[in-house]
Amino acid sequence: GFLTFRYFNSLKYSLMKIGNAIENHNYTEFEKLVDVKDLSNNFIDAYLEDEGKDSKGIVELMRDKMSDKFSNEIKNLVENTENDKKSGISDVFSKKLNLKNIESSEVDGDIATLNLNIGLEKLDTTLVLPAKMRKIDGNWQLFKFDNLSQFLKNINEREKLVLKKKNRPIKEEILNSLSGESSNTRLMTKNYSDYQIVLENTYKNTSKKPIKGYFTILEILNEKGGVLISLNCNYDWSKKPLEPKGLTTETLIFEINKYENSELINALTSSQWKPKYIDKKLVFSNGDSLSVIEKL
Repeated sequence: GFLTFRYFNSLKYSLMKIGNAIENHNYTEFEKLVDVKDLSNNFIDAYLEDEGKDSKGIVELMRDKMSDKFSNEIKNLVENTENDKKSGISDVFSKKLNLKNIESSEVDGDIATLNLNIGLEKLDTTLVLPAKMRKIDGNWQLFKFDNLSQFLKNINEREKLVLKKKNRPIKEEILNSLSGESSNTRLMTKNYSDYQIVLENTYKNTSKKPIKGYFTILEILNEKGGVLISLNCNYDWSKKPLEPKGLTTETLIFEINKYENSELINALTSSQWKPKYIDKKLVFSNGDSLSVIEKL
């Protein structure tokens, strides 16, 4: 009986109940086991430590609204409510996080610190996430993740590596199917404040199938590698597909303003820039396509 009492009041059992509440979409039970408000603020603090550190003042002013937004997002996740847009917390949990085991735990009064081994199914890896639980009325409640900002960074880094590995053969196939024969980028003055970036590229179909569409992004970089502008280059050849061994020269014009793009204009006029093409999709006339994977 003593052992049974200890198990049903243990940290492991509380975590198991949280998992069951999520699987059963029982938000009422989940809310008893997890302090949703504290956890939402936990995510805001992690954001401020990373990408939001330059907008701390604004975020603090909007903390209550952001906390409510995250709380609702957690509720929707537990209840399995479909969202049109996945962002914030939804984006993290869409990686399919699974608790593998508790690596270690330490209890100090009514506060417990646990190191959780979190398996990320889509990323084929396991990461350690420190968690905090508090004892309330004899039961343990999850209220915080320590080092959450670093954990999220590790997820992003791992995702980049996995995407790079998955996309390598796709990008190579696109490169082997469509050859960039020549490229010319120039800056034209339209009036006192407006300019045009004129992009003229020649492509050759080096595949065995007619091509009807090509989508790529041109990033114009400064000398240090910083992105000055990203230009979406979409070529639609559906009316006249590019036949095997065929050549085509395409011209795209992008409007820019000198007040909004002064650094870009200075780089282009002084030739202190470099191009970076990022292929996205190649579509063949028979319906086949080569698409770069954007998200896991």
